[in-house]
Amino acid sequence: MGYKLSNLKFVDKKHILDNVHFEINDSEFTTIFTQDKKQKKFIKDTLKGKKRILSGRFQIDDADLVGSKFVKSKVDFIAPDIWFERLIPPRIILNLSLLFDQKFLRLARIKKNDKKFDYLSFVDSHNDLTEMQLRREIDKTISFFLNKAINLNKTLHKAFINEIKKINNKQNEKMFAQFYAQIKVMIMEYFNLILKWELDNLALTFYQVVWDQIYSFQDLRHSCPCEYNVKHSSNEHLKDNIFKFKYKQPYYMIQKQLKIINIRISELRIALFKTKKLTRATKKQITWEIKKFFIDNKIPKEEQAVVHEYLNNWKKTIQDLVDDFKVSQKKGILESIRQEGAIIEKEIIHLTHEYHKKVLAQTNKIGNKNEFKILKKHYKKQIESIYKQSMTWTQENLKKLNIKFDWYLKSGFKISSINIIYLKILKAINMHKKNIVFYNIIKLLTKNDVKLLMNTIQAIQKEHPNLCFINLTDDFSSIIDFKQKVYAVNPKNQLTNITPEAIYNKGVLQSMKPFTNINLISYKKVEQGIEFEERFWPVQSTSFNETGKININPFMIKLEEQKDVAGQLILEVLTKVTYKFLDRKMWVGITNSGSKINFYSNRKLEPNKKILIYIQPAAIIIKKETNVNS
Repeated sequence: MGYKLSNLKFVDKKHILDNVHFEINDSEFTTIFTQDKKQKKFIKDTLKGKKRILSGRFQIDDADLVGSKFVKSKVDFIAPDIWFERLIPPRIILNLSLLFDQKFLRLARIKKNDKKFDYLSFVDSHNDLTEMQLRREIDKTISFFLNKAINLNKTLHKAFINEIKKINNKQNEKMFAQFYAQIKVMIMEYFNLILKWELDNLALTFYQVVWDQIYSFQDLRHSCPCEYNVKHSSNEHLKDNIFKFKYKQPYYMIQKQLKIINIRISELRIALFKTKKLTRATKKQITWEIKKFFIDNKIPKEEQAVVHEYLNNWKKTIQDLVDDFKVSQKKGILESIRQEGAIIEKEIIHLTHEYHKKVLAQTNKIGNKNEFKILKKHYKKQIESIYKQSMTWTQENLKKLNIKFDWYLKSGFKISSINIIYLKILKAINMHKKNIVFYNIIKLLTKNDVKLLMNTIQAIQKEHPNLCFINLTDDFSSIIDFKQKVYAVNPKNQLTNITPEAIYNKGVLQSMKPFTNINLISYKKVEQGIEFEERFWPVQSTSFNETGKININPFMIKLEEQKDVAGQLILEVLTKVTYKFLDRKMWVGITNSGSKINFYSNRKLEPNKKILIYIQPAAIIIKKETNVNS
């Protein structure tokens, strides 16, 4: 799961980076750092799937890249917001975002449907406890029939999809192994879309047949002679209760199941329309990409014709297999639905007739009137609109994650950036986006805000362990945790995993901020070394002037003496919390002469305590290429 960009090379001749290698797994928090504006934009566009790939592999959540729309459905970019966004109450945004979640929408509609028809059935039972039991039995019987049919249909479709995917993989590798990686992926997606459309169309037929079968359960009134016998009976008490013999008991249970099927049919019709549209767009894109490949590589027309013929034959092969599957589906599962339906009809008739016998014998149980009224109100309250369900879900989720929206700061009416981040993370979760990219927004937070954010992310990942977070930033000091992976551009113009020490060295040598303003300390050249912070340091370099300033790499300062490292300088410093860096493991030490030295340590420290730090000669950064010897 997560992002996996393996050695990407790009088709465009004006690409900013020669190679991109980036990987993040579930529950990880990773940083991508670059101060170059063009590189940052290029990386952002690459993560969004907007760059054409020559070679390598681009995967998100174990699925290959098809296009920027594919990325948009799986990744959420959280950037600094505009003022208008801050005027909309967060709960409204979260509630509305849930309405775009097809899974939530389906479950909410089904829940509302269940509660509504359970309530109507309860009221229609007229406090007859025996009849209530009958209705529950009928509901179980029809639900069992429906679930059995759906599960069987899903199993057959899953097996067929796996079979076709194996064929598609072989066909793709056979002809298109030498093509651009993006073309291969798009061709696979095209044939998967064709298969999806065919199977969704077949599923639509399946649900329509099931709908007809369940609807036929309403026409069982004349299958039992009890109504006729009561109607012509001389027993006035039975005649007063003739409505109990008119087969109304299954009505609401049948309507409930029909509504569930209607929801699925509506979803399939929408899916068919979207898939058809996407298939046409993908085919058009493939045609353009292949044409571009032919031009770039000067492929002869004869070979071009072979490729087009191969694609047409491939499509015909898949279509023939689908047609055979349709025939077997109609002969098998659709016939079994009718057979199973006949058995269910008999079961409903039997259950209803058994109830009629109890009414005739006057052994059916009638409940307490007061309890019936109380339960009627209770069941009615349980019918919630979809929007109300989204509100309930949002409130429960916020409580579970311990997120509170404190909109105003003490300094005025400016809205806190951390609340905007919380809001957008929850919105992404509601829309089932498992990859969240912070784009130049973390640097707007304070150190305390970052602590709150990381605690919240940890709470979120307990509930949603498949989420991963990326901090794409141009500010070195906004890296939240230097111990975790940091990706940056190396001297070969490749995006890859680089240590903070190397990034810091590069930043100083290229005179970039904030590197040039950190740990820049005066020295004086003396015999056999330099005078540094009123101490003699036995280091020598041809780059040392008589006096000047040198930069010390904070990641190469240790709190213990390093074995086999000669020429270490020991300084006593007073620890202070630094506000230049968001990483809480970065500290600043005040020397006896008042200089500030930033250093990184995994050890748990306390502010305003005196400690010893050990600076290695290799920590000295000098712009001219030279060796520093002790």
